[in-house]
Amino acid sequence: MRHEVVDDAAARFIEQMGLIAQDHNLPRIAGRVLGLLVLEGRAFGLRELAERLQVSRASISTNARLLADLGVIRRVAKPGDRQDYYELGPDPYARLLKGVSERMNAAHETIREAEASIGVLDEDAHRRLQELASFYKAAADSMGALVGRFTGAPRD
Repeated sequence: MRHEVVDDAAARFIEQMGLIAQDHNLPRIAGRVLGLLVLEGRAFGLRELAERLQVSRASISTNARLLADLGVIRRVAKPGDRQDYYELGPDPYARLLKGVSERMNAAHETIREAEASIGVLDEDAHRRLQELASFYKAAADSMGALVGRFTGAPRD
């Protein structure tokens, strides 16, 4: 009975991670892959990931590469085995936050450029653009500080 409860709780967590990923504009499968890797704490081959999550190997491969590109997981090799394996990367949660911070900094720069090109011809629009730029800058700075908290890296 205890084993079934753990399995049910694990399956619910993995599915919830899929929904969380979807809420962050990532594929649901990517979240499910991440959820399984977080729970198990070990490297998985593509075949085993596909079997455990009951999805195609092609989908697992695509989503594992996406998570690897984000720096959340990494591809590893096992001696004598030609299959690709994936495990959590170093500081996976800080890497997620770093991506958010970088996107917020990019939004800040885009808004600052718009503010400069619009100029002060429309004072109300100029003020609203300044407020929006300040919002994105503060959010990016906060995320940067949070990244430092999770990695022990110096704050920008």
